[in-house]
Amino acid sequence: DLTKKQLENASFKQVLDIPIENVPGGTKIHKMTVTPTQIRLILTQEKYETFPYRDYQLDVGGTLLTGYMSGKGGNPNETELLFEMNGLNAASLENQSVTFVAKHRVEGLYGDDNSTRLTNISANPQSVTSNIAGYPISWTYYMKDNNLYVESLSSDPGFAGVNQTYYLEGKEEIYGTPEFMGMLENNKRMDVYENFDKKELEILVYNYLINKPNDELRMPLTSGK
Repeated sequence: DLTKKQLENASFKQVLDIPIENVPGGTKIHKMTVTPTQIRLILTQEKYETFPYRDYQLDVGGTLLTGYMSGKGGNPNETELLFEMNGLNAASLENQSVTFVAKHRVEGLYGDDNSTRLTNISANPQSVTSNIAGYPISWTYYMKDNNLYVESLSSDPGFAGVNQTYYLEGKEEIYGTPEFMGMLENNKRMDVYENFDKKELEILVYNYLINKPNDELRMPLTSGK
């Protein structure tokens, strides 16, 4: 058990404000907070975007600490990453260099104005192919219980799935409801359009994911003493 005085003596905060140039949204590593048990990194964004990396580490003078996203709510323009100290102490971080390492990039991108035409919509499943940014996409669509189901799948493992589709009715954008969200290893997705009564449709992609498992980001935070 730590007393309040021990906690205060072994804790410190450091404002960093280091921009991450290749991450959208004006993302910065804003602050590092060190306690006897944990290190917290706060990332801030000028515009909300999901931080595109899945795995996190701190390299403290050659010792690697594994981190995770806290999942706390609150400010949507902040991301909190937590790292357990695992034998290190505050002095270790003051005296040694600290580098933030992020791996496995899963990048969210917005679709373009290119649409895919679905024809002869009925209860019989039909398929059509298209591409998104050079990635081949196979679409399967069919009616069931007055709802239109639209499945998407790519044979390219670098494609991580269509997040959401929509169509235009005049100037209004009508979005499908995601029914099935696969894992990164299975990029199959499904949207549902309820109470659908058309025989043809020009469908568009709102956003999609690209999987880059070998992508690595390294950001020096402190140089030590």
